[in-house]
Amino acid sequence: MQGASELPNTLERVKALTKHESFDYTNPNKIRALIGTFTRNLGCFHSLTGEGYRFLADTVIKIDAFNPEVAATRVQALTTWRSYDDKRNKLMRKELERILKEEKISKNLYEIVSLSLKEAKEENVPKKPIETSAPITQNRLFTAIKNVN
Repeated sequence: MQGASELPNTLERVKALTKHESFDYTNPNKIRALIGTFTRNLGCFHSLTGEGYRFLADTVIKIDAFNPEVAATRVQALTTWRSYDDKRNKLMRKELERILKEEKISKNLYEIVSLSLKEAKEENVPKKPIETSAPITQNRLFTAIKNVN
């Protein structure tokens, strides 16, 4: 549940937990519990610094080397870039592009990332972006999504 915290140091805490002796990158349940929970933490994962996106991309690249299916599942949090404002979708696409440039990328991960980026090239402009200048919080995002749809 640490990944769901809305405290300002949540990302640092999640990074520290990945170094804990109980955490194991080869255990999909541990990845889902910690990394998956963090990517659903709208306020922290979608920080305008892009650090949450960078952390996820680094994690996906690491996991892809030994578990392409889990990597492909986790990267999907970045493929939702069209749902966010211009700054966030650019940061998310930047990390997807970085993943795609990896020398040893699995077919699973390549397919998901390349399809998402292909859509970006075809669209030029994201569909229904959520424009916000204030920090994004779970309640604000849900309200914004509800209003857009």
